[in-house]
Amino acid sequence: RDAGYFTAMTGKWHLKQAGLDSLSIDISSSEAAFGGAVDAAVLYQASAKSAGIDINVVREPNDGYWSDVWMKKGMVLSYWGGRAVEDQMFATLTSAVHLGTRATGAMTALMS
Repeated sequence: RDAGYFTAMTGKWHLKQAGLDSLSIDISSSEAAFGGAVDAAVLYQASAKSAGIDINVVREPNDGYWSDVWMKKGMVLSYWGGRAVEDQMFATLTSAVHLGTRATGAMTALMS
């Protein structure tokens, strides 16, 4: 079996542990996040489908993505490697966790 089978099965297992058969979520993306971000969201959508996760890709406008979408909507795409120093990266992550941004076990399994 290929690696995709195990990824989908792991995602389904996490859904079952949460008492769900399926999950529908929105993922907001924009080319402002990074070049190819909308395409990446579509790839997440395709990967998640076999695990019973329906991802609705919401293409957000480039203008205002960082002020109106990032850290304000449930699931968003961003580029973490562009931070100047590690402290800035960790401070941003800590702020996101404090604000309630989280990844579900099923999505974590799909992205691993």
